[in-house]
Amino acid sequence: MPKLKMKEKGKRFNFSGIGFKLILILILICQIPLNTFGVLAYKKANNILYDKLKTTASQELELVNGSIDNYFSGIVATTQMISNNVDLIQVLAHPEYDKSALEIFKEAKESNSDIEQIVFSTVDKKVLRYPAQEQKAGYDPTTRPWYKGAIEKQDGINYSEPYKNSTGKFVVSISKTVMNNGTLVGVVSVDVDLKTLSEKLSKVKVGNSGYVFISDATGLMIADPDSSLIGGDVTTKQSYWNEVKSNPRGFEEYNYNGQNKFASYSTNAATGWKIMASMQEKELKDDTNAIRNLLIIVILIVLPLNILAAYIFSQSIKKNINKLKDVFRKASAGDLTERIKINSKDEFEELANSFNEMTDGICGLIGTAKESSNIINKTSISISAMSDQTTNAVADIAKTIDQVASGSTEQAKDIEDGVSELQSLVFKLQEINEKTKSMFKVSENTDGMTKNGLVVMDILASKSNDTSNASDKIEVAVRDMSEASTNIKAITSSINDIAEQTNLLALNAAIEAARAGEAGKGFSIVADEIRKLAEQSTLATKDIEALIDQVDDRSKIAVRAVSEAKATIMEQGEAVNKTKITFEDISKAIENLSNMISSVQSSINDINRDKDSIMEKMQNLSAISEETAASTEEVSAATEEVSASMDDFNENAQRLKSLSEELNNDINKFTI
Repeated sequence: MPKLKMKEKGKRFNFSGIGFKLILILILICQIPLNTFGVLAYKKANNILYDKLKTTASQELELVNGSIDNYFSGIVATTQMISNNVDLIQVLAHPEYDKSALEIFKEAKESNSDIEQIVFSTVDKKVLRYPAQEQKAGYDPTTRPWYKGAIEKQDGINYSEPYKNSTGKFVVSISKTVMNNGTLVGVVSVDVDLKTLSEKLSKVKVGNSGYVFISDATGLMIADPDSSLIGGDVTTKQSYWNEVKSNPRGFEEYNYNGQNKFASYSTNAATGWKIMASMQEKELKDDTNAIRNLLIIVILIVLPLNILAAYIFSQSIKKNINKLKDVFRKASAGDLTERIKINSKDEFEELANSFNEMTDGICGLIGTAKESSNIINKTSISISAMSDQTTNAVADIAKTIDQVASGSTEQAKDIEDGVSELQSLVFKLQEINEKTKSMFKVSENTDGMTKNGLVVMDILASKSNDTSNASDKIEVAVRDMSEASTNIKAITSSINDIAEQTNLLALNAAIEAARAGEAGKGFSIVADEIRKLAEQSTLATKDIEALIDQVDDRSKIAVRAVSEAKATIMEQGEAVNKTKITFEDISKAIENLSNMISSVQSSINDINRDKDSIMEKMQNLSAISEETAASTEEVSAATEEVSASMDDFNENAQRLKSLSEELNNDINKFTI
């Protein structure tokens, strides 16, 4: 029993079988597109997230850029306010305004805690500073970058490069010229502590773990979550710095402390600072890995489902194949009684039907062969019996030959009498041949006249059709004329009514003109003329009506005449058609007669051609009959040889019987 189970198990999981091959192909068909889709989806998601991170970083940069502008906008406004202060403008000409200017500086500083100090230097190097600070000997403010930058910007705002002041704080100077009616008075500078800005920007998050850092145009770090980097030049040592320094905005990939990162950067228009948003590549990979893992899970879930579906599908196909295999195995063993029943509505059903039809054909062929074999067997038995009878008959023939020899003389005499009678028959056949030729000529002449009559009948039928068509046209024209007469009559009636109304109107007009007296005399004359015209119109319409009545009467007569003529023409056409049919029947009868005469004449000609041969053969027959007696002796010798041949024939008949029995045994191996 265990061996049987192992055998069934091995058969079920036959890796070379068609079931496994179908499962493998179906799995590949399903999984290859799915896996390809997963890879493409992963790459597409990676690109989308990559673009999303770039967009997010760019948006954060815009916000940071706006924050910087907003941060400095208040300080710039303070700087502009100080530069426009009247006391400060007059301080060069009025030194007593120094105190007032320092008060302004104090108020400005106290209004913004990020202002480190405010410095004003005149063109003659006089310096006002708040808070007060001991000034080094030989200090020349006009050589300082904040002073030169403001002079270069003229009336604009100048941002200095960030630097550490005397107190060690990282600051930037915002400076502007102070003008008095177009004359340079000096330059005011507001030093801003960048600590607040740096702390504020260090808290900005880009994505989940990204951050923002800022450097000036030279690469000096201004703001960074790592405060130890502020004031350093770490950015200049990075691979991206040359691109960042040369371009106002962009996106770079770099490695920092062994970590792959992305950096989106832009440039602040006012300060020229480089604002960079940095993100770890890991953040992008975390999202894409989640998508990748999801796709892998989907593939792992779909794979067993595909395997199950492929297994079910392959089993249904394998089931049909096994049915075919079993039936083919039985057929190879000679069992042709089995038939396949597959209702899969596909090629398997067609194959099963074809096999059934083939089996039916083979069964029919084997049945026919079996019947033929039986017939051969029976025939061989009959032949064997007939050979025995033939042997006996040969002996009888030998006896009969002697009798034939004695009758040969009488036969020769009878043949001579037959020759004389045959000559008399030949003369009668010649007379029949001559009469037949005369009849054939008469039939040919009659056939020609009949065909001429048919041609004339065709012409007569054509003319009859033309006459019928013409009468139809005449009938239509006459009817149209009759209808036109009726319409004209209606029109003349309308004209007559109008004339009568006109006559009445003219009479009324004459009465009215008479009432008008002398003033209506002219109108009376016109009315009288109109009345006369109306009377003439009435008379004319009556004449037209009389003529139309005559035309209408004649039209009706013409219509009746045309109708009668049309009926006559139709009868004539029918008579012509009947006559034509009669001629055609006569022509066919004459043609048949001619064919029969030709056949008779041909037969007579054949007899005439054969008569000489018959005469010659009759004469030869007479000579042959004389030779028959001599030949009988030879025939007697031949009969002995035939007797020996019949013995061989009998032996072959027995062999044929044996072969037919073997054929029957082979055919009986098939079950139908």
